[in-house]
Amino acid sequence: RDRCVESSQNLYLRLLGHTKDTTLHFNILGLVALQQDGSLDQQKLRSLIKVFRPGRNGRLGLVDFVKSVDVVYKEMKLLKASVQSSQKIDQSFERIFNIVFYTAIACIVMALLGLDPLALFLSFSTFVLA
Repeated sequence: RDRCVESSQNLYLRLLGHTKDTTLHFNILGLVALQQDGSLDQQKLRSLIKVFRPGRNGRLGLVDFVKSVDVVYKEMKLLKASVQSSQKIDQSFERIFNIVFYTAIACIVMALLGLDPLALFLSFSTFVLA
């Protein structure tokens, strides 16, 4: 997280280096929403405004810029954690399904071979429980 803050500060200062102002004007960030034909993509522009929340005068200070980037960083970390958690849950369900599936296949194969799967499992369970 410290590297994210440091990188966002460096980015802010590099963006500010192209102007003579002491605070960054939102128009500089708004250039991201510029399309090939010269028009602005309104959806991207709204997203940028929602993320960075410039002041009424269109200015964005260093602290506000870093806070905005930090909020996005936290959301990305939370998304990554939830995806990893979801993957673990999916793997657990897959293991359970595989056990049930292969047990059912084994019962079907034993029944086709003329063996009684119920008797085999009952004798095996008494051995395991004993």
